[in-house]
Amino acid sequence: MGPIDFSGNSAQPHRRGREVTMFSQKEIDDVLAEAEDAVNDLVQSTGAATVRSAGSAPSVRPRAAAAGLAEPWRRLLRLRVPVIVRLASHRMPVADILTLSPGAILEFDTPVDQELALLVNNKPIGTGEAVKVGENFGLKVRFVGDVRTRIATLGGA
Repeated sequence: MGPIDFSGNSAQPHRRGREVTMFSQKEIDDVLAEAEDAVNDLVQSTGAATVRSAGSAPSVRPRAAAAGLAEPWRRLLRLRVPVIVRLASHRMPVADILTLSPGAILEFDTPVDQELALLVNNKPIGTGEAVKVGENFGLKVRFVGDVRTRIATLGGA
């Protein structure tokens, strides 16, 4: 198999175990555009867009709600996308970056207790607080945008 184009311009296969799934960026965008009405119907029928406090359980299980959707939407909901928690960011001169070595400490202008940005598709969809989950890092979501905003974020537009 040749090199894979990650630019979104070609529909190269993504392999996971024995299954091969091919999605071009245009196909994803088309399905997202069609899915908006279905998501709106789902939200209206289930109340899924209602804002909840951090400790309350959602009234709808995403997999159960997706069971009634047509195959293009179920395929879309199975896509795995990068979820990023941005701790801090800072611009540095290239000369300073070239002098970095193990043990160097980078200081950021972000207070330790400031909420962290939750990004999907490199676009912010919410904020949260850093937490420890066992020996791992986690994010307790404090705010997340509405369903329509999250769909737009996934579309890459």
